Amino acid sequence: MKGAPKITPLETEEIPELNVVDSVDDIEVTDDFSRYSRMTPENNPAEIIEEYEKSAPGYENRMLNKRGYTLPPIIAKIFHKYVKPTEDMKILDAGAGSGLIGQGLNEIGFPQKSIHGLDISSAMLKEAARKQVYEALVTGDLTKIPYANDSFDHSISVMAVGIAPASSLDELARVTKPGGYIATTIRPEILDEYPEFDETMKRLEAEGIWKLIHRHGPIQSYINNLNNTTHYFFVFQKLDEEQKG
Repeated sequence: MKGAPKITPLETEEIPELNVVDSVDDIEVTDDFSRYSRMTPENNPAEIIEEYEKSAPGYENRMLNKRGYTLPPIIAKIFHKYVKPTEDMKILDAGAGSGLIGQGLNEIGFPQKSIHGLDISSAMLKEAARKQVYEALVTGDLTKIPYANDSFDHSISVMAVGIAPASSLDELARVTKPGGYIATTIRPEILDEYPEFDETMKRLEAEGIWKLIHRHGPIQSYINNLNNTTHYFFVFQKLDEEQKG
């Protein structure tokens, strides 16, 4: 992000234990995984659905064992700094995919009944359901989240914002209760090439909807990483009336 403040250092050494290939040369040539990092807000929803419906079988093998996906335990730990598990809370995992973030949250103490998943791909949600860490899984678009205002105590979205357009940030804020935390990752190139994301974050702060409380990264997204894919991680708090005052 141009003109960004100094980034805090990585605060965790909890990189997952993975069966990572010894060299990127061992990755199958037919596994053009770089297509994920090329997806942008310019892809229409039909293209995104087609890609993930096609990719769901074997998705985690490519993510974990071939690319060495690092984000879930890192993001879960940072999120846990702000949100402590309770039995009656509701968390929205927006862009849940195959459920790796839900699994990461569950493994550090968030109960299954607190985690609700949303994804544009029903095939990916079928993979998430196998993990049995979600109370509910719903197919939906991040630009039109199918829940009422203030439905969730907190929300988290990893790797989805930036594929979904900037209006997804408005939606995450809308469905999160005042006082709750909204956490999201965004790729640096998306922030540079699509100014509407930074503008939306700043507008929501100027309107008194949320405040930025944590910015982290860029975090290396994969161990075996042909495209040097990284993500920033943001944590916002939605303001209640007292905080606005």
